[in-house]
Amino acid sequence: MSIQFETTRTTESHATITKSGESVVIEVPFAYDTAIEPFYDEENGCLRYAVRQDDTSEYEFPEGVFFADASVEGAEAPNALFEEFDTGQLPEGELLAVGKYNHGMVSYTVHGDKTYPDMEWDYGICGVIFVPNDFTNPREAASAILEEYTDWCNGNVYMLIEVPLNHEDEWDVCGGVIGDKAITEAVKFGL
Repeated sequence: MSIQFETTRTTESHATITKSGESVVIEVPFAYDTAIEPFYDEENGCLRYAVRQDDTSEYEFPEGVFFADASVEGAEAPNALFEEFDTGQLPEGELLAVGKYNHGMVSYTVHGDKTYPDMEWDYGICGVIFVPNDFTNPREAASAILEEYTDWCNGNVYMLIEVPLNHEDEWDVCGGVIGDKAITEAVKFGL
């Protein structure tokens, strides 16, 4: 089976699904992102694919997680978070230093968890992240949260489009899927 997309205009696209020599052409509402492989879900009779979402809202950290980045103008200062932590204003948890690698794209990590080729020039400790003990492993949670935040900062935010082949049902759109791993899984298995 093969799936072939064609954009005829910026507002009109279609996909051709070929299976066992037979082709089905369906109209799709948006041109797809070529970096994420589309998926034909034969069991549910639909085509799922990804579209890059350019107009995203602000990133929302999980409840109870606080991030202070000194490298971003107007952001909460790390010193204020240190003070809240030291004076017991925050619940039990871990306060971890955050490193920022900026070389064309940005990467946030728990300081010391990752190395980069140009660390002496393009890397520095930029702030802190607080993760409460509500998380099973706060350090692992911090790493996962910063990985998702990095994807958001670099524009890896997608809409999942699901187009039924029966032409009777309306297509579904779910926006705000952050990261290549998350959208690849959503395209294959749905949300």
